[in-house]
Amino acid sequence: MRAQIAEIKTENKGVKRKLAGMEGTIEDQRHRLEFLEEELAMRKARQIEIADFGTLKDSFVSLCNKMKKITAEFDPTCQELNAYKKKYEEKEKELLELEKKLVACQGKLQKVNARNVNKRIKRRDESITKLKDENAELSTLIQELREDLEQSRKPTQLIKR
Repeated sequence: MRAQIAEIKTENKGVKRKLAGMEGTIEDQRHRLEFLEEELAMRKARQIEIADFGTLKDSFVSLCNKMKKITAEFDPTCQELNAYKKKYEEKEKELLELEKKLVACQGKLQKVNARNVNKRIKRRDESITKLKDENAELSTLIQELREDLEQSRKPTQLIKR
């Protein structure tokens, strides 16, 4: 019996060792299982992110297509708007030039009032009268010189004969 008890104790120690080894293996397997569960959770989260990314990508493509359509709708309007802007700028330049001319004309109009015009007319009339008088004097002088010339020719003609 003692031998059997010793044998049972030895077996018991062996079983305890195996049990301790199994518990270590179970603990290792538990850690491995936890790690695998975490990895699985991360993979699921990543798959969800990828699905979300796919959805976002589809939304982005859809939005880009909508923007292209809107841009295509506004392109003719944009061209018309640019043409209108160009015409507006040209008309604005013309308006500025006309305003400059208007200012110049207004300046000239201020110089031309009834008093100034009357003064100019009076000066021109005086100049015309003066020129007429000078013309008359020169005409009489020419007439006198012709008469003198005629008189000087007569004696020379008599001498030649």
